[in-house]
Amino acid sequence: MARICGIEEVQAYLLEPKNGVFQWGKNDCCLFANNMLVEVFGFKDLAIDFRGKYTTKIGAARLIRKNGYKSVKDIAEKNAIETKDFGVGYIVYHPTNESLGVCFGDYSYFLKEQQLGLQKILTKDCRKIWRVK
Repeated sequence: MARICGIEEVQAYLLEPKNGVFQWGKNDCCLFANNMLVEVFGFKDLAIDFRGKYTTKIGAARLIRKNGYKSVKDIAEKNAIETKDFGVGYIVYHPTNESLGVCFGDYSYFLKEQQLGLQKILTKDCRKIWRVK
């Protein structure tokens, strides 16, 4: 069962140094957002079929297709509820990065390959926002 958490818990997750390190199959452009949902809110791990089963971008793409999805955006669309409003801890999609991130109000945070730390993007520039079911 999901926990009710606030801004402080999401902020602590975003500030935790280990969460800003990109690693395919463990903490990448898709798993970063899912990891937050599991660690902060206690949601069921929706990435159980992906976690640790690839080590490259090509491997991730193959596994996404093998599991019946077209993209990371498709994974979110099939497992969360799209909304026009944004809230702290909601999942967001940014098309330039083709990645899922975590909303923290006016800004959303993403992991980017070959960059240490989180990338900060205006939430209004994200194309999709979801809350988890």
